[in-house]
Amino acid sequence: MDRFSYELLSLLKDQFNSAAAKEVRYKSAESGPGGSPRQFYLARQEDNLYPPMSQRTRDAYRSGDGGELGGKMRALHSSSAMTYNLLGNGPVNVRPNPWFGAGRYEVTFEAKLSTLKSSSRKANLDALLYNAEAREAVLCEMKMTEWLFGRPGGLKDAYFHRENYSHPEAAERLIPIARALCGPEPDSKNVHPPLLTQYDACQMFKHILACYNGCLGELPPVRKLTLVNCVWDLPCPDRLTGKSRETCLRRGETERREFGRFTALCAPVSDLFREIGVDFSLKKLSAADLLSALEKTPAELAWLRRYTF
Repeated sequence: MDRFSYELLSLLKDQFNSAAAKEVRYKSAESGPGGSPRQFYLARQEDNLYPPMSQRTRDAYRSGDGGELGGKMRALHSSSAMTYNLLGNGPVNVRPNPWFGAGRYEVTFEAKLSTLKSSSRKANLDALLYNAEAREAVLCEMKMTEWLFGRPGGLKDAYFHRENYSHPEAAERLIPIARALCGPEPDSKNVHPPLLTQYDACQMFKHILACYNGCLGELPPVRKLTLVNCVWDLPCPDRLTGKSRETCLRRGETERREFGRFTALCAPVSDLFREIGVDFSLKKLSAADLLSALEKTPAELAWLRRYTF
């Protein structure tokens, strides 16, 4: 791993060790930036999760496409572990907040929704929160360090062709957005490369399509739907050394600017949903933002300090 990754993960490790309030073991000893990433993986998955995971939740993760259990969830920087730790086994009580309605929501992990009719593979959203009384849904795509360490993906060529969409009105509104997000020609894998370098706009584009299709069949009855991109922000980049701090700040600024561009491109989407009777909005929240909207016990808040510092 590079120096930037090592420094950021070391901060996470220090913060976790402090919040865990107990001795935990890692898959390998600390070995510096030239060592194995296993130094940031816990020996026991249970030590990375609080409260203990229910059987129902385990079954939901096993049914997902990401292979989260048994490996990825041991990582301190696991976005699936962050998702679970913030939401627990459900249901969750949502406090009054600026983003979506307060109330009691059932929680479904690894929610699957269809995208193109030409594809048998569904979009997997990290969590679905549903308030049956209000008929309100909150669909969450969670990112921890992926946006800092990786590069966003593009869109398969199928997303650029009207006949692949289940609903022609969706194709009419969404294909121009796809063209604005990607290069005009697909690569050797038939994927149009993304024009944005930090924000994973193409994945969120696919989730918007999945939300629309879901409102027309796969989701329970919905009057209001909020698609939340919960992105972990390092709260204290000043604790990184000079070059790593500059990298963190630069990537953060680029990601925020690109999200602004993406939301501007997606302005027509609200009308698309309004035409089927759904109040739709797209929000980008930090882990601290999402946590502030959830009722938590003092013990849970102490544990979750690992994400909010």
